[in-house]
Amino acid sequence: MMTTTALALAVSLTVSQLYVSPRTELTQPTVGPWDPGHSAFDAAFDGTNYLAAWMDRRRTPTVLVGARIRPDGTLLDPVGQLLSVGDNTTPDYNIANSPVVGVATDGTQVLVAYSRLRISSGIDDFVARRFTTSWVPIDNQPFVLSPTVANNTAAVFDGTNFVVASVHSGQLEVRRVAPNGVLLTTTWVGNAQIGTGRIAIATTQGITAVGWIENDRPRFLRFGTNGAKIDSTPLTLDTTDAAYLSVASNSSGFLVVWQRSGASFAQASLHATRVATSGNAIDSPPLTVVPSFFPLGRQPAVGWSGTEWHITYGDCTNPCGKNDVKERGVRLGSNGSALGTSELPMLAVTKLVKSASGSFAFSGSPTLDSYYFSPAFVRLNTALTSLDTQPRRLAFAATQQTRPVVASNGSVALVVWREENLGKTYLLRAGRVNSTGVPLDPQGITLSQASANSGYIMPHGVVWNGSNFLVHWMQANSTAHELRALRVAPSGALLDPVEGFPVIANQSNAPSVTAVANGKVLFCDSIARCVRVDSMGKVLDLNPVTIAPNSNFNVGTDDTQFWVAWVANGIARTSSLNPNTMALGPGINLSTAGSAPVAPPGPVVISSTSPTIIWHESSTVQKAVQLNAGIPTAPFTFTGPDLETFSLRSFSQDRSTLLVGRPTGNGNFTLQRFSTSTWNPLDAQPVNVASVLSTVIDQAVYTYATAAPMGTGWIIANPAFAPRPQASNMRIHTSRVGTGSSDGTACTMPAQCGSGVCAMGICCATACNGSCTGGVCASSIDAGSDGGTGGGTGTGGGTGTGGGTATGGGTATGGGAGTGGGIGTGGDMAMGGGMSTGGGTGTGGDLATGGGTGGSTASFSITTAPPPTAECNALFLYEASATGSTSVIYSLGEAPDGMRLVQSSNISASLDWWPTPGQAGDQLIDLVGTSGAETVHQRFRVTVNCPNVGASSGCGCTSSGASLLLGALALAILRQRRN
Repeated sequence: MMTTTALALAVSLTVSQLYVSPRTELTQPTVGPWDPGHSAFDAAFDGTNYLAAWMDRRRTPTVLVGARIRPDGTLLDPVGQLLSVGDNTTPDYNIANSPVVGVATDGTQVLVAYSRLRISSGIDDFVARRFTTSWVPIDNQPFVLSPTVANNTAAVFDGTNFVVASVHSGQLEVRRVAPNGVLLTTTWVGNAQIGTGRIAIATTQGITAVGWIENDRPRFLRFGTNGAKIDSTPLTLDTTDAAYLSVASNSSGFLVVWQRSGASFAQASLHATRVATSGNAIDSPPLTVVPSFFPLGRQPAVGWSGTEWHITYGDCTNPCGKNDVKERGVRLGSNGSALGTSELPMLAVTKLVKSASGSFAFSGSPTLDSYYFSPAFVRLNTALTSLDTQPRRLAFAATQQTRPVVASNGSVALVVWREENLGKTYLLRAGRVNSTGVPLDPQGITLSQASANSGYIMPHGVVWNGSNFLVHWMQANSTAHELRALRVAPSGALLDPVEGFPVIANQSNAPSVTAVANGKVLFCDSIARCVRVDSMGKVLDLNPVTIAPNSNFNVGTDDTQFWVAWVANGIARTSSLNPNTMALGPGINLSTAGSAPVAPPGPVVISSTSPTIIWHESSTVQKAVQLNAGIPTAPFTFTGPDLETFSLRSFSQDRSTLLVGRPTGNGNFTLQRFSTSTWNPLDAQPVNVASVLSTVIDQAVYTYATAAPMGTGWIIANPAFAPRPQASNMRIHTSRVGTGSSDGTACTMPAQCGSGVCAMGICCATACNGSCTGGVCASSIDAGSDGGTGGGTGTGGGTGTGGGTATGGGTATGGGAGTGGGIGTGGDMAMGGGMSTGGGTGTGGDLATGGGTGGSTASFSITTAPPPTAECNALFLYEASATGSTSVIYSLGEAPDGMRLVQSSNISASLDWWPTPGQAGDQLIDLVGTSGAETVHQRFRVTVNCPNVGASSGCGCTSSGASLLLGALALAILRQRRN
């Protein structure tokens, strides 16, 4: 369901009769190929899931990313969760040039420590940030651990506090962080002169041990839960040159593993010693774990399986080629005895993380000569045998969605955009939107694909040819650019093979222009070479026809013939173009002799019933000529906007109104309507709608697009950040712009209302699921919460017997708008509520007596409990799961704007949502689960808390000209939403 817009926007748009609905994400993102480009990896286990974090260096700036993995190997976050704030809210921060990551968890939250760079000053620091175990930020901003960058770090939870060990210019620093985020005092700073490999950390019985290589010797130091050093000086474990040390713990002590090698590193051996919690080295001299192997210059990994020690290391033949690398495993008993070896399907294990059923082995660099890696894992059982034949990918890329173009046929709009997988591939994708703004293709439609190595895709436009949509785009390869096209039916079916058909070869990179007349589409490139395509997708002109002498060129139509306009020798000219013969009519000079040269990009052809050509005669003067049956009116000075600079222009369905819009800087975007008969503005001032449409990354590149799908309304498509902290989260969103009936007038469908809201037959200013009086939502039907007779707080649902505000539901006895409710006696579609007697799928279900799933006869149910509250501008996350069935498909019925559902397993799904200040108060959610022919509902309320948000919050704008009456109306709307 669409929720209300911000308060001030509702007031200002009520004055201008221009309405913009909240944005809706058009489709799910596609997931692109896995590839190298990551670094600085760490992971922990919270008792339920593995929590991994790493640096994604494929993007600029580099970002910190996290993911959850179930013990069965299910990846819960395939495109990652964005953990660093530098990408969105604090653009001055980048990840430091020496990236390090440390991850620790206490089972209820996770702490991530990392280095970052303040771009403006070039100063690094070392910070930490806490998250829930679902990667929801606990700290609004990271807190500083050290004012200097760390080039090495490790973290652990010691049972009382988080302990973070880090290295800064050769000095080892150990800090504690309380679970509430309070930074405790640094207990020890020493000149450790850290050598090769990372520092290592482990904890047991309240004792934390830190290990490292110093002056080619393995060192070991213990700390208590109070942060004090237990050992006055570090313990030296070996007197032979060493490198690359790791530490693990069990209930009685620690195992320290390191590599011993000579100066040449041509051959090495692997050694270990057990250290008791008392600090005594149990094995002296150290155990020889592997007597001889060829090292790969990286750290071994060590872990405790529950019954024995597990050690993994990289081995190779000499000389070592990429295909000769092996990852090997060694098992030691608790007494240090050798238990066996194994070979793992992993090139570079960086960490072993223990779970109840075994361990996970997380990978490092996949090549011998690459600094970057692609995170991956394998599952290991308690015998160090791999449960996976191949490494499981951990880092995927969600494509960025940009550059939308839109067209409509009067009832449905087709939005086309480009998806980019971080410079690896380009996809041309599409999705339909109905007249009320509801997306019809949540999975999207793929039209074409290109590799970034050989070229790319650039959508140019989409038009309705009277029968089908015709999409056109530029597709590049290694030698040329080509204009291609493809037909899409109103049903969303592709009428041509994927990749489409060529229209103009050797096209320039500039956008093409199109017009439609008599079912034929005219395609022209930037140098005025044109061809026609008929409704069957046939290219009618084997060779492009050159129409004008240079590139200051545009086309339009009056539906029976084409009109072209161009600039020649500083004079604007126009001519008709026969759609059947491509014959040009007589040329018409539009500007008088001696006028100033027309500024590029040339005239704009407004394709109304009577085409209008608008051009510049100087930098400050615009002229316009309207063509009536091909005869131009006298030129007049155009009083409207500078259409040359507007990124959006679209007619209403009856062509009586032109909607124009453009970015104005600082993230703002304005809309304004003009009469096509007088060219006078219908809105006194442009309306800034950026708060609804959201901000884009670069408004000069990532543009808005619009189309009129029905009546006098428009659909606007624009790329914006998705309301979720993903590593790649630029998504195409759509909003509905309405200029229809005034609030309070009768309606039969949302498209007839300027606000896009038709509540019980009345146009309403805001989203309303009850009655609407004078355009103001007067009452709401409360769907009730899940289970129990009566649903919400009274028998039958809402707040009174039967549902809404009257017995039986809405505004009349029995439910909806009359006796019995919706269409039949008793409620929705049949007696008793949902679809059968008693509601839902069984007695007492759906929206009649019985509430959500209470009284349902379904054999399965949704058994998890949703969170009761959410915070403004913070991630709300609910993992829903069902019992009684092995396959449940989830969907959303009623839900607040911006909430998304992702099916995460056969019986579970994830709801995520970033509430806005305009959504403060109670929000109703209807989670629907379907298994075979059975359906259950889990209906619940979430209270959105917005601290420091008052009655005037969320505005950021003024409503100049609004009367006191409108102010009172706005206050009433706000109070209604809070009630």
